[in-house]
Amino acid sequence: MLNRLSLFACSLILFSCANKKNNVDVTKLYPKNYAYQEESEKALIQINNAWWKEFALPQVIGLIEDLLDKNYDIQEAEFRIEQARAAHQMSWKGRLPTLSYFYRGTTYGDDSEDILSAGARQSVYRQELLANYQIDLFGKYRDNEKSYAEMVIASRYNKEALEHRKISSLLQLAIVWDKWYEERQIVEENLKSARRRSGLIEQRYMTLEGSGSNIALVKAEIVGYEGDYLNINKMMLSTQLAIENLLVMKPNSLTLEYPLMRDQTELFINLLQPLDLIERRPDLKARAHLLKSKRLDVSIAFKNFFPDMEIGVSGEMIAGSFPDLFKSGSFALRYITRLFQYVFSGMDLTGRWRLATAKEQEEAVGYAKNALIALFEVETALMQIHYYTKMREKKALEVREITDVQNYFLLDYKVGDGPLIFAIEQERVKWRAQQQLVNLDALLFSEKINLCLALGGSWNNEKKN
Repeated sequence: MLNRLSLFACSLILFSCANKKNNVDVTKLYPKNYAYQEESEKALIQINNAWWKEFALPQVIGLIEDLLDKNYDIQEAEFRIEQARAAHQMSWKGRLPTLSYFYRGTTYGDDSEDILSAGARQSVYRQELLANYQIDLFGKYRDNEKSYAEMVIASRYNKEALEHRKISSLLQLAIVWDKWYEERQIVEENLKSARRRSGLIEQRYMTLEGSGSNIALVKAEIVGYEGDYLNINKMMLSTQLAIENLLVMKPNSLTLEYPLMRDQTELFINLLQPLDLIERRPDLKARAHLLKSKRLDVSIAFKNFFPDMEIGVSGEMIAGSFPDLFKSGSFALRYITRLFQYVFSGMDLTGRWRLATAKEQEEAVGYAKNALIALFEVETALMQIHYYTKMREKKALEVREITDVQNYFLLDYKVGDGPLIFAIEQERVKWRAQQQLVNLDALLFSEKINLCLALGGSWNNEKKN
């Protein structure tokens, strides 16, 4: 008994210490500009959780609806929610009374006689109806039900986080498809220009005003653009196949129309305002509820050291033959009150408590880790947006300057003051610069999506009327 009391006291001390140690406040991980907002500031902000509608055109929004309905990963997440709900429903069994029916037929005999002989055998038939209820003295069954309820909430948030990631993947693919389409348009324009130039040079050559080397240069230019055109078509098809795979569609069954995404999307983000990531991101919400569940599991494992109490009532019929069991058998009514406590469990209770404590510590560390990851994802997206915005401005200026230089070289060639090769080389330089500009547009768009994904939504700072 003394050993039992000592184990109970040590468990109580360790339990309180573990709870203090794992009481993680992830808000302390953020810098000051990430602190929670005042209520007056929150009233001025309209949170858009369906952030993808700020980027996508109706065609992609329709694809997103198909994605949420057909994607296999999302369907698996829905079934995991059903499993959590079923487990939660099963957890109620400890808080509800049980009703049981028993039937027993027993044969007795004298050891000195043959038990199979009729004179030595005596039969007794019993049927019993038992109703019992386990009293939740220390809230163990209530904590168990709450733990499973937290698991249900966490599974819902995990599904929401998965949906956001899948939607982000679809938007990223739509951006890439638009990028390839725009590059193909540029190549088509360059190809038309090169073919027109080839016709003019051949006419001048026929009138002995042109050079055969100029014809070869222009034909090489045309072949280069045709190769670029084929490569872009291949990349567009590859992107379309990726979209169809994400939507669980047959290959080449989707018809995409340019543009898929909005041309200009402004995100109303004031970098000096706090960003309440924990209240926004579904994956962090899921980790928070999982941590609550693990802490309840620790509480349950600790309360297993306490005794359990059960009350019940049973009615029993006893008769010497089976027909009499339902007619003239004797009836007995019994009331049951039972208090039971483990004296020795082979370290099972202690092991369960240590296991639950270790799982809670793991979940607390994982929650803090995910919060820091969220912070770095936001900072990285903001940095990339700033960088790509500046780079795009520089590249747009470069394209304009290269276009002016190319026009000067073409004018020199037309008036006979310069060779054609300079103009052709400058056009290839212009094409590469245009390609880089389109890529920067796509990267900037992509980082805006990554920022909304990291924030769990977009910020709209428009004041209410």
